[in-house]
Amino acid sequence: MIQLKDLSLIKDNDYLLKNINLSVDENEVYLLKGLGIENLKALYGLLEGRLIPSEGDYFFEGRKFYQLSNLEKAFMRKNTIINLLDSAFYNGEFTVQKNLQQQLKRSGLYPTKWKALINETLSQLEIQTIADKKGDELTPLQLMKAKIAKGAVVKPKVLLIAAGEYLTDGGQQLKGILLEIKKKGISVIYAEIKNMQCIGELIEVIML
Repeated sequence: MIQLKDLSLIKDNDYLLKNINLSVDENEVYLLKGLGIENLKALYGLLEGRLIPSEGDYFFEGRKFYQLSNLEKAFMRKNTIINLLDSAFYNGEFTVQKNLQQQLKRSGLYPTKWKALINETLSQLEIQTIADKKGDELTPLQLMKAKIAKGAVVKPKVLLIAAGEYLTDGGQQLKGILLEIKKKGISVIYAEIKNMQCIGELIEVIML
């Protein structure tokens, strides 16, 4: 589905990403290790089509990504590749349910389908009890679950997720949730964030 070949991104004469090789198949969960937060933002920006690589190739379903039209790329960001790391993705002023409604509206799905999709997603992730809570009422782990639910509700092909301490603190719960998301036919790229700025090379890719 997704293939990155020797992909690099240079900014201010420095590598944000260097020689990234990554293959993402349908309905799989991947854990990425070794990227700092700025490197990861760059990688996810490339995957969702907001940035253009300086070197290398990005293939999506057999097509070179640069061959896609701007309209196709915009559709992908709404329905196909959802980036949870985007600071504007989740609105903490809204309830969990309202966030899911906003995502469905953005994707262009008819409102008559919203209730069933929201109930299905909340039930599958077992977060019905926080549906009416706003961002400041959620624990960090609950907020992560809510973000995942918002991304998953439109049944995209890929979710781009990142977290740091959740791999050790609540990590098993999150792993279970990601595997549940996989059952919906969604692939997940889940990155462990390092605090330091790295050279932009992946240390390890693990299939969960």
